[in-house]
Amino acid sequence: MPMLRRHAVTRRLALLAGLAVLPAAAYAADPTQGTSCTNPATGPISGSTNGASLVAPAGGNNLVCVSGTWQYPAYQFGSTAASCTSTNAGAVQWTGTVFQGCDGTTWNTLNSGLGYMGGLTLIGKGSCNWTVGTAWADFSADASCNTATADGAAISPGKYPAIQFSTLPPGTYKVTFNIPADSSDGCILRISDGTSTAGLSDISFVASTYTTGIFSYASTQTNITFSLQGRVKTANNCTVYGDAATTGLTVTDFVSKYYVEKIQ
Repeated sequence: MPMLRRHAVTRRLALLAGLAVLPAAAYAADPTQGTSCTNPATGPISGSTNGASLVAPAGGNNLVCVSGTWQYPAYQFGSTAASCTSTNAGAVQWTGTVFQGCDGTTWNTLNSGLGYMGGLTLIGKGSCNWTVGTAWADFSADASCNTATADGAAISPGKYPAIQFSTLPPGTYKVTFNIPADSSDGCILRISDGTSTAGLSDISFVASTYTTGIFSYASTQTNITFSLQGRVKTANNCTVYGDAATTGLTVTDFVSKYYVEKIQ
């Protein structure tokens, strides 16, 4: 009887030893962004195929295998009629006009798209100048001037102080005309968008001026042009020179900049 008990104990010990050396179950590691992948991916990756990609949401990950590399997809959020509560706090929606984020109580408009929209740079050139009379008016184009160089979404409407955009979303914009130009008889300047005007500056025989105006729009604006307007201050005409006519500076020192910033 003692011998049988000894054999039973030995068998149990052997069984436990065998279990101890069995290989652990293999689990697929969550993929890492930027690493290579195959399509369809090999191995037990949690996810489902979608066209030519494979999604791997294991462990909360949402990488997609695209062109042999694990990467995060781009998201587009649609509008919702749901109220903002603690349940959907942190959600983002596109209303069709603006992005909004839920803070647990209220849908708040996100300040996306703010900042520099675009500008024009105009290098001075001999005989380049613009003249207006005693009534408010846009400055006429002068073929003697250089063509402005555009950046951002800005467009040059011609060889005169103006800046154009094919489209501007709703919001508030700060429009600035920086013209290091000499004035003959003194000018009063403002900015027009074709419907309303803003800003006011007074220049008299100076070599630099900033004219700034604020414009607000409730709807998208298309093919909108902001132009610098002027009128004579005391004499018969107002001429803004872009050619260093009376300053003694070289003509290339006269660099004008017109630019637009979205501030709200």
